[in-house]
Amino acid sequence: MAYLPTYDPRGYVPLDDRWLPCIRAYNPDEAQAICDTYDEGCAIIGYDSNAAIAQGCVETGYFTSNRWKESHNAAGIGIYADDTPDVIWLYTEDTPHGTVEDGVHGQLDLLTDYFTDGSEPFGTLAPLGFGGMEKGFSELCQMDGVWAADEGYSEAIVGVMNEVIPDNGGAPVTVSADDVVAMGQTQIGHAYSNGFDTVNGTHQWAYWCLAFADSANRNCGVDVPLYPNAVTAGRARDLQPGPAPKGAACFFDETFYYPDGHVGISMGDGRLLGTLTNPSNVGYMYWNDQTPGYMGWAYYENVEPMPDPRPPDPPPTNWLVQPDNPYSPDDAGNEVGVGGGFKRFYDGVAAGQDPMTVLGYALANEEQAIVTDDDGTSRQRTIQRFERGTLIYQPENAFPYDVVNNLNTQEFAAVPPASDGHDEDGA
Repeated sequence: MAYLPTYDPRGYVPLDDRWLPCIRAYNPDEAQAICDTYDEGCAIIGYDSNAAIAQGCVETGYFTSNRWKESHNAAGIGIYADDTPDVIWLYTEDTPHGTVEDGVHGQLDLLTDYFTDGSEPFGTLAPLGFGGMEKGFSELCQMDGVWAADEGYSEAIVGVMNEVIPDNGGAPVTVSADDVVAMGQTQIGHAYSNGFDTVNGTHQWAYWCLAFADSANRNCGVDVPLYPNAVTAGRARDLQPGPAPKGAACFFDETFYYPDGHVGISMGDGRLLGTLTNPSNVGYMYWNDQTPGYMGWAYYENVEPMPDPRPPDPPPTNWLVQPDNPYSPDDAGNEVGVGGGFKRFYDGVAAGQDPMTVLGYALANEEQAIVTDDDGTSRQRTIQRFERGTLIYQPENAFPYDVVNNLNTQEFAAVPPASDGHDEDGA
């Protein structure tokens, strides 16, 4: 499964090997120390080292920001505004800008306050007047809005995790359509993308419809190819016509919006979740398959469709016992019902009118009888007697004439011993 803002990072998870080349691409000199410190430190505090290093990436721009260079502050601790002075952990003349170990340990001490027992085993916070709390968090999203963290903080963290280790270290990516919708809904009312769009960075959501749909899927762990606009992205997919199910992307062509088209995430009820040009920036509109310019819908790759909310139709019954049939059970105690081709005939009548007006109740189960036509010819047939007529099975005739109601000129008789020479049709 992909990482979501509701991810529970408690419990040590070793650092994935893919972090080292990722960090080395940004900060080659410190990459090894950064990775080693996170892995070793998270083993001590009982925390997922992948979530911790991703948080560090968000806070420091993959360990390249000026605050990281000047103070090695890996979690923005004590920073409330751009002009807040740097906090340097365990300052000495030999390390005027702090060290990787002290900076990362400061973050990990804070994570014990948020998620574990508040033990702060590295002792970095108390000397500077921080820490000393135990919040008892169990999901990354509980950090959103705490202290200086914005409301999209956890989304940015899982966005980095899904970029660097999109398959959770080798497990197959399975993303539900509900996950995609839930991820997109986190942006409702947000004017700017902030850390949600890990490809294009921070920008207003208005007019960035493809970036929104891509990011909602990408932040769930989906590998999303890049296209210049919604029309191109739509034409690159095998779009399906008609109403879009929940979680699918709906695409609109240039006639809807020139020249880039539009895309959003279907809610499955005719509404589209996506970017808007009004002050809400992200929200719902009733844009669907009835909207001019609609191209069709498609799930992003590796998104599992929503199950059909309607219960499946029950399998057709092959045996019908008419309610309140006064002839059931028969004298021998057997249930009297209608089955096989006779039930098909009965159901065909029922599709247009009450079959009681044509057939009435079944008098008995099907049986063998000698049927004599008005020309005097006789054959053994399978029949079933009803109050208003008798159904006859004629296997030599194609549907629908294989089962018919009897003619007034036809006569029925009991089957004589088999040695009399009459032809037999069988049931």
